[in-house]
Amino acid sequence: MQAGFLGLDVAAEGPFSKKYNGSYLINYRYSTLAAIGKMIDLGDAATDFQDLSLNIYLPTKNAGQFTIFGFGGLSGQKFEAEKDSVKWEEEGERYSSTFSSNTGAIGATHSISIGKKTFLRSALVGSVYDNNYREKRLNDNYVNESRAQGQTLNDRAI
Repeated sequence: MQAGFLGLDVAAEGPFSKKYNGSYLINYRYSTLAAIGKMIDLGDAATDFQDLSLNIYLPTKNAGQFTIFGFGGLSGQKFEAEKDSVKWEEEGERYSSTFSSNTGAIGATHSISIGKKTFLRSALVGSVYDNNYREKRLNDNYVNESRAQGQTLNDRAI
């Protein structure tokens, strides 16, 4: 475990057992500022993110070596409009926005010797990502009006 300016981090690594050479590595991280922001008000400055990554190594006696790997991440940022018009010094203080960006991938590899000096390696990976943005503006009656909205959603396999 470790804590840094960017994130709180927990990782585990090791063999599955003493009798098997397979191993694992897994890591999870969460935004330090988001964690602090849940306890005290930091304003709109903190980006909330978390991510997970993993790698699993699975050797066999006759079928070669397999790995499973992956990562996923969620992040977002939110700004709230100033709800007191007396404090509006700039037009931008009327705007609220939310942004999120999420991504992930999972995959596997296989390696096997097919001769004394030759091996075959195969890989399969799938990935997905999703980005969203929404923006609203408080009018003079303190009613939110939608100003901008966008979404990108893409998933693919390689």
